[in-house]
Amino acid sequence: MISQIVAGLKHRSDKVRLKTAQQLRQYVTTELREMSAEDANAFTEELNKNVFVLISSSSEVHEKKGGVLAILALIGLDDVGSNNKFNRFTTYMRSLLPSNDPVVMELAAKVAGRLVSSGGSLAAESVEHEVHRALDWLRGERVEAKRHAAVLLLRELAANAPTFFFQKVQPFLDHIFNAVRDSKQIIRENAIAALRACLALMAQRETKETQRPTWYSHCYEEAMKGLKDGASSKTAIKDEVAHGSLLVLMELILNSGKLLGEGKELVAELSDTLTPLSCLDFDVDEALPPPVSASLANATRYNQQTGSSWFRKLRKPRRLPLESPAIPVPLSLHELPEVKTVQWRNSGSSLMSNDLAHGQSKVCRDFMQENFDEVCYTVMKFRSSKSVLVQQTIHQLLPRLAAFDRTRFVKRYLDDAIVHLLFALKKDRERACAFRSLGLMAYAVQDHIRPYLDSILTVIRQALPASKDVMNAQKRHKTAQMTADPSVFSCISMLARAASSVLFNEMKQLLENMLAVGLSPALTRCLHVMAQEIPKIRKDIQEGLLKMLSLILMNKPLKSTATSAKVTTSSGSSVSGESTDVNNVVLALHTLGSFDFSGHSLTQFVRHCANVFLVSDFVTVRIEAVRTCARLLMPTLTSGASSNALHTISGQYTVPVVSEVLSKLLTVGITDPESEIRLCVFSNLDDRFDHFLAQHDNLDALFVALNDEEFEIRELAVCTIGRLSNLNPAFIMPSLRKLLIQLLTDLEYSGNGRNKEQAARLLSNLISNTPRLIKPYMKSILDALIPKLKEADPNPAVTINILAAIGEQAQVSGVTMKPYVDDLLPIIINMLQDSVSSGKREVALWTLGQVVGSTGCISEPYCRYPHLLEVLLNILKTETMQTIRRESMRVLGLLGALDPYKYKILISGVGHGRSRDVPQDQAYENASEMLITVASGQLEDFFPIMAFSALMKILKDSTLKEHHILCIHALAANIRTSGNLCIPFLSHIIPPYLSVIQSCEESRELLFQQLSLLSTIVKQKIQPYLKDIFTVIREFWHVNPDSSRLQESIIKLITDIADSVNNEFKVYVPWLMPQILKICSHDKSANRAITDKLLFALTKLGPALDDYLYLIVPSVVKLFESTDISLEIRKKALESLKTLSLVVDLSEFASCIIHPIVRILDVVALRSMAMATLCAMVLVLGQKYTYFIPLVNRVMQKHKILHHDYDSLVMRVVRREPLTDDTSVTSYRRMKATARIESSEEPSTDCSVKKLAVHSLNLQVAWETSSRVSKEDWAEWLRRLSVELLKESSSPFIRNCRTVADAYNALARDLFNASFVSCWLELAEQQQDELVHSLETALQTQSLPEITQTLLNLAEFMEHTDKGSLPLNTELMGECAMKVRAYAKALHYKEEEFHSGPTTSTLEALISINNKLGLSEAASGILDYANRHHGTDLRVQETWYEKLRDWNSALTLYERRQEEDESNPELTLGRMRCLEAMGEWHRLYNVARDKWSLVSEDMQLKMARMAASASWGLNNWASMDEYTSNIPGDTYDGAFYRSVIAVHNNHFDVAQQCIDSARDIIDSELTAMVGESYNRAYGGMVCVQMLSELEEVVWYKLNPERSDVIKQIWWDRLQGCERNVEDWQRILRIRSLVLADEDNVDTLIKFASLCRRSGRMELSRKTLCRLLGVEPTANSDPLLSAHPHVAFAYIKHMWESGQQSDAYRQLDRFVLASEEADNPTSLSTLPGGNRSHQSECSRSFLSKLYKKLGDWQSSLHGYNEDTIPHILESYEKATNLDKDCYKAWHSWAMMNFEAVLHYKKQASTEATSSSPNKQATAWIHKYTVPAVQGFFRSISLSQEKAMNSLQDTLRLLTLWFEYGHWDDVHD
Repeated sequence: MISQIVAGLKHRSDKVRLKTAQQLRQYVTTELREMSAEDANAFTEELNKNVFVLISSSSEVHEKKGGVLAILALIGLDDVGSNNKFNRFTTYMRSLLPSNDPVVMELAAKVAGRLVSSGGSLAAESVEHEVHRALDWLRGERVEAKRHAAVLLLRELAANAPTFFFQKVQPFLDHIFNAVRDSKQIIRENAIAALRACLALMAQRETKETQRPTWYSHCYEEAMKGLKDGASSKTAIKDEVAHGSLLVLMELILNSGKLLGEGKELVAELSDTLTPLSCLDFDVDEALPPPVSASLANATRYNQQTGSSWFRKLRKPRRLPLESPAIPVPLSLHELPEVKTVQWRNSGSSLMSNDLAHGQSKVCRDFMQENFDEVCYTVMKFRSSKSVLVQQTIHQLLPRLAAFDRTRFVKRYLDDAIVHLLFALKKDRERACAFRSLGLMAYAVQDHIRPYLDSILTVIRQALPASKDVMNAQKRHKTAQMTADPSVFSCISMLARAASSVLFNEMKQLLENMLAVGLSPALTRCLHVMAQEIPKIRKDIQEGLLKMLSLILMNKPLKSTATSAKVTTSSGSSVSGESTDVNNVVLALHTLGSFDFSGHSLTQFVRHCANVFLVSDFVTVRIEAVRTCARLLMPTLTSGASSNALHTISGQYTVPVVSEVLSKLLTVGITDPESEIRLCVFSNLDDRFDHFLAQHDNLDALFVALNDEEFEIRELAVCTIGRLSNLNPAFIMPSLRKLLIQLLTDLEYSGNGRNKEQAARLLSNLISNTPRLIKPYMKSILDALIPKLKEADPNPAVTINILAAIGEQAQVSGVTMKPYVDDLLPIIINMLQDSVSSGKREVALWTLGQVVGSTGCISEPYCRYPHLLEVLLNILKTETMQTIRRESMRVLGLLGALDPYKYKILISGVGHGRSRDVPQDQAYENASEMLITVASGQLEDFFPIMAFSALMKILKDSTLKEHHILCIHALAANIRTSGNLCIPFLSHIIPPYLSVIQSCEESRELLFQQLSLLSTIVKQKIQPYLKDIFTVIREFWHVNPDSSRLQESIIKLITDIADSVNNEFKVYVPWLMPQILKICSHDKSANRAITDKLLFALTKLGPALDDYLYLIVPSVVKLFESTDISLEIRKKALESLKTLSLVVDLSEFASCIIHPIVRILDVVALRSMAMATLCAMVLVLGQKYTYFIPLVNRVMQKHKILHHDYDSLVMRVVRREPLTDDTSVTSYRRMKATARIESSEEPSTDCSVKKLAVHSLNLQVAWETSSRVSKEDWAEWLRRLSVELLKESSSPFIRNCRTVADAYNALARDLFNASFVSCWLELAEQQQDELVHSLETALQTQSLPEITQTLLNLAEFMEHTDKGSLPLNTELMGECAMKVRAYAKALHYKEEEFHSGPTTSTLEALISINNKLGLSEAASGILDYANRHHGTDLRVQETWYEKLRDWNSALTLYERRQEEDESNPELTLGRMRCLEAMGEWHRLYNVARDKWSLVSEDMQLKMARMAASASWGLNNWASMDEYTSNIPGDTYDGAFYRSVIAVHNNHFDVAQQCIDSARDIIDSELTAMVGESYNRAYGGMVCVQMLSELEEVVWYKLNPERSDVIKQIWWDRLQGCERNVEDWQRILRIRSLVLADEDNVDTLIKFASLCRRSGRMELSRKTLCRLLGVEPTANSDPLLSAHPHVAFAYIKHMWESGQQSDAYRQLDRFVLASEEADNPTSLSTLPGGNRSHQSECSRSFLSKLYKKLGDWQSSLHGYNEDTIPHILESYEKATNLDKDCYKAWHSWAMMNFEAVLHYKKQASTEATSSSPNKQATAWIHKYTVPAVQGFFRSISLSQEKAMNSLQDTLRLLTLWFEYGHWDDVHD
């Protein structure tokens, strides 16, 4: 495959190279994923080598182009390369810029732009380097290639990396004008394109604080300098200088964005797409667009109107826009034929879109307004220039000047401009541009063009064929086409737009001449505009155009009545069958299908197109014929929807014509050899054709398409047939069942990932389009899909599509899919944590939302998977793709805003089940806490702990495996740096490190290597972890040839550990022996490399092997004796025995060693080592070696072996002399013992780590804030500052993490505090002041909560250090903390302000903060303090009561003050806030209405939201719409209220757009709050839930059959929310859009109860009265039959509001009436259901009534002999009615217990008298037994319901101990 790709990339044809690049991308994203990792890596390496050769070594230009296209195809793909891919590709591109070939340079520049747009954090340094290099080329002496490369590169960088480029605007403007005035046109125009991108950046980042008119002034001065140089002298201005300067002026005009009168339409017409001259003949972004992962983000959409998902919408091929206005009208200046253009598009920024790349700068507009006259004068001065380029630029500039300031231009310059343009029409080279400029001028000045119309029309007539020529041609029957410049038609169309009211006669006269020219795109566009602007001539245009089309397409005149105008047309083609002029036929077909021919019969055209052109030999003709036929049938189908007659032809032709044409279209769709045409057919057959497609014959063709060779066609066929299954189920369903079985089979048994991917996509389409078919097969589908998700598939697209199919299945199956939720959620949660594949994360989020929303599982996911919420919140913290963030917020909203208290319970529950190292991980997350926990409290100890912790955190995260290798290298560097200093951190390193080894397969080898390094450093200190280490070694040490490098690393680790721990190692030798023996026997690695390493390791293990020599020696002997093993290994085996003999006693194994050695002495290559080993054995055996001397001598004599050392040793043995050689055993052992003693010594910890130098200049560049404007700029500022602090850190531990931080920016954020303080201490005082100033500027200027939160955390961290806090302004810090809802920090700073001297704002802030933190007592205490100590000098503010949520008191104060100052709008706002919180919608609405016209616009903006809220509460939608229009649309409230109105009006698309906007707006705030704590993010979570419920309201409206499920979801979700009145009120208002009060009774009763508990009695009363429909009085009868639960709730409200006696009487009457009712089930409010269930609910309700009656009796009357029986009677009835009610049993037991205590007290009081009260004792006996029985029952029920029964147990024990001796009690 590599050879084919390389050959294609080397091809000389551009088309072949481009096609090869496309095939390469397809291969990498599909088939390469099916390969093994080894094969894939081999392919990648080989491909990189060939690409490098093509780019760097080849001298052929076409080969360089091929290499660049290959890189372009690979950018953004996860499958190719590694983390250094960006750097490698960037280096390749640098070698091509500059280049001798301009095409190569332009292509390389575009690829460089694509690289930086996809480079992430790596792009920053690359952009800085490239900009610096390009500016050097511009500022130096002129080298054409370098200057050209510079402008190309700067253009692409500005477009693709705007955030980075913005920091270089000033140096860019200083040097770009060297290229603007270059002598080469292509360089000038590309320089202008770069300038345009820069100006657009400046406009985008323009704020009040950052307006820089000097930049525009600089551009203007440079332009005028070029135009004025030499003007005052005799020296003429060079044409190229004038040309470049005029282009600069045009860019300044366009960048101002001031186009008067016509709005967006005129912007589209006059905004120049002055694209530079391009050497490319294809559009790079169109040919090789960004990969799917990037486009997936742009396509993400949740289509509420259809109930389908963004994912389904993405996967279905896009339908061609048949119904769109047919002919686009691109009549702007970029159509100049003299300039070859190419569209270039920014793929990395939203700044530019397609060609419309100009900014909208107010500063530029004001500046150019001041200099308008000078610009016009200067431009007009160059009218006499002889340069064609200068003249064309002037022609383009004049209409733009007219549009910029129409009034001044018309008054002063219009005459001269028109005269100049009319004169230019006489020059051939300027005529085309002059015509277009004349038309645009007319469009710009509108009615002011009328005085010049006669002159203009005269030249237009001259440019068109004369009438007499037309008549002569008609007489001679000429068919030759007359010509006219296309610019003439552009001018005519603009005139028609500018002065249509006065041009009717003139245009009608011109029509004949225009049609005589023949069909052309320019003519078609012009006629379209004329028909639209001048309706009176539309019929003439239609008939003339139809005649022309008839001659071209059918080669005959049109059969119709004569037209009012005699029109002669030129067909421009031969008349034999199908035209040989293919382009003309295609244009005619397109015109026929897209022009508005309403009122004319096109039947003959439709039939002719179907009969002739659908079977044309030309592909372009066939594909256009398909589109045309479909478009022509559309009016037929549209009108036929209501009747069987067409409005264009007689009824009897309607069905036959449509059926005939449709049949031919389907025939083409299944038989045409070109897949593009077949795809076009099915793309055009949308749901408007369904009535005809559902017929038997047409369905046969569709079923054939199900097996088309192109997958996209099969996919469309499945969608179409599925859609038709509702119209013809009997015919379709059997075939679809068969297809379903085939797809499931393919998924199960296909071994090809591509096949499985396609099967999953088809299945997903089938599910979404045929719910009736799929629903019964849910179990079979899920049983097939879920196991596939659990399998590790190398192709992520398979997993993505299977998961998407499950999401579609959830939408179809609904609640019936609930049993599968537990199987799906663990898989989905795991995919949510996949940091590599954004596609997996996105589809996992969507599927989770589908499963949760469809099955109604709202509370279960959080309870069963407590870490799910953490995972979702972490996505908000780390995700960069906006669509994934938006989807995560939607899912969070579907799951609901979980009560912060419940969240804490979940987190604590998760903590109990975590492993021992999790608490350490939790410490990582808060640097301040970690600093406090450091034993020494010194920063020197803190830095290594923080670095080690952060790196280990990355290693433990399996989703970050792409960064593991860099992380391991950083960890190793820190270990080497620390040396023995890392010993205290071993407990932080080794346990999680071993866990990472077990989970990280890709980097396991490297992990073992670094562990080996660690063991050599810490020596004996590693001993406590040896057991765990050897457990891991045993797990992964396998004799496998594929893991040879891993085995080598393990053997090295074993060797180093043995050297480190010495004798302690002996314990673990038994664990290693099996693998040692297996390697000796079965090693299959190349050249037995593992055996080689093992033999060396055995020599190092030494004495530790003593007890296992009987196993090792024979194995080693077999190695050197075996002839199948290489000589090198045999030598190593002999050498190892020799070495071992010196450290262990091998005398016992002399025989089994010496005999084999003797046998191999005949091998010459082994003889030397064998004799050396024999010498070692002589030393070991001593005199015992005598037995072997004869044996060895015989062999030595046989082979004539002479060995001096051996002979010398043998002679000493024979003579019984001592063996005193220098290499004796004794000496060697002495040396080993000495080394062992040295290694066993305790490692010293006295060494220190030296600080590194801090380069403050780099930091100063990083913390500079002057050029930061947009959110992207500030986000980049924080990123760059974080990385630069880490790179310049004085701590080597922190600095060693820099390479990881470059690839994974989250590490720089984690280490931000540590790296900051390490640099801070090294800065000079002046530099510290500058840094503090930058931090304060960031806090004051930017609005990103993430940055504010980071700096607040930094300030807190610095306060915990021993170096002192940052000298930041306390008041500023407090304000910033309040802004981002960091209330704990805000409290700290505000308390500091308070101690400095309390002010009104400080006290108010303290009240608010304490209230936000739930410290209501502290808030009230501050208010009391203010009243007592500052009552005279500080006035109690109404807002203080607002902060305390004491709305009544606040409202009273506001109203009192407004009586004194009625005109104060702030008091009105305060009243409105109070009324809104109290739910007083009528009063709030009246205040808003009365005050609205009396306040300023700014105050109206502040009032608008509350006024809209009041209107909503009153269902006054017209008023709400009016008030909402005053809320800025770029705020959350503006987007939210607009979405509510859109939902109410059933404008669901608009609603979805507003909901998405609201999510985007709240995103940053929610993310910052989540980073602080969940408790502080809860308010944002409620907003997210409300947005999701708005989407559910839409779903409720569209799918009424799911209303019960949605209502149950809403009930369950609300139970998980915090009990907060304001939040519940907001949520319930959303649901009120579709739920009436009677449909939401239970929820409203619950809400009323919450209001009572919160002290909001009035709101509770209003809610209950709304449910009752009346306001009951104290003596009114309860409404039993209709509202029993509501009546009971209202009675409880009476009790809580102080009407205890009335409430008790009402409840007593309520209970009596319930008992007397003949049908007690009337008390039930459950709709439907069986009668027994309703009766059970009624008995439960009645039990609650009796229980409450008993409670109130005891509360009102207390305990005495008279009340006790009545109270017990009520409780007993409660227990009898509901045997399983814990509260009833508990109350009954407690009442008996209280009775016992009452009579016991009475008995003890009377015991002082002479006669004891026997009656009291009897009463005690009477109540004790039921009390014991009741407590036993309540305790039993409490355990079933997980309630605390401690108090009941204690009371039971009390009764038992005191009265247990009574028989009744004991029994």
